[in-house]
Amino acid sequence: MTQPGAPVWRRIFARRHWVRWVALFFWLALIAIQQWYMVTRDLTPAGVMQGLLETLRQPVSGPLVFIVFYIIQPIILFPTWLLTVAAGFLYGLGWGTAYTVIAANLSALFSYAIGRYLGAGLFDSKSAQGLLQRYATYLREHTFEAVLLLRFLFLPYDLLSYVAGFLRIAWQPFLLATMLGSIPGTLSFVLFGTSFEGDFSGGAPRIDTRILLLSAALFMLSIGASRLFKRKR
Repeated sequence: MTQPGAPVWRRIFARRHWVRWVALFFWLALIAIQQWYMVTRDLTPAGVMQGLLETLRQPVSGPLVFIVFYIIQPIILFPTWLLTVAAGFLYGLGWGTAYTVIAANLSALFSYAIGRYLGAGLFDSKSAQGLLQRYATYLREHTFEAVLLLRFLFLPYDLLSYVAGFLRIAWQPFLLATMLGSIPGTLSFVLFGTSFEGDFSGGAPRIDTRILLLSAALFMLSIGASRLFKRKR
């Protein structure tokens, strides 16, 4: 609620955007409750992932649960890299990559939509000043190149999607750059997952060193490509 004597612009702003502020409040409250629950029960993301493994192993429902959980994880900020590694461990290189590509791109669109909704009317690049204006303008004018570079750099996956939606950049080049730019990272983490042999029931599983080295090489190749691309831009 605004005070009767509040400036007119503040009252108009509150009337126009109060629903977004309420949604943002409940979202942050959900994250806080989740973190409190994990801390009080001494849970870690790896522990939660281990608890999900049995469900994700189911031949029919497992991949569906994996994709749905991957899509909604931006709401609870669950580590995407851990899910990608689990896909390689559970489903192998082929299906693990396919499931992750589908889930990751739908998750990126989901985060983008949230950012676009919460940022509608709150940011206008014409009113921004200095460095913020320059970056916002660059992202809008060179969306594909900028997003592709940032995906190659392994920046926080969901954060970049939220920012893209918040700045209201075009979703088509954003999605295409996300699809292409996420391939090296997806392959490297899925390969890392496939390097594990056995399961975690009896402690740490065996690791196939050759696959692990291939995963590391692909990861470094992606970093090198991003630096070369950055230098050209």
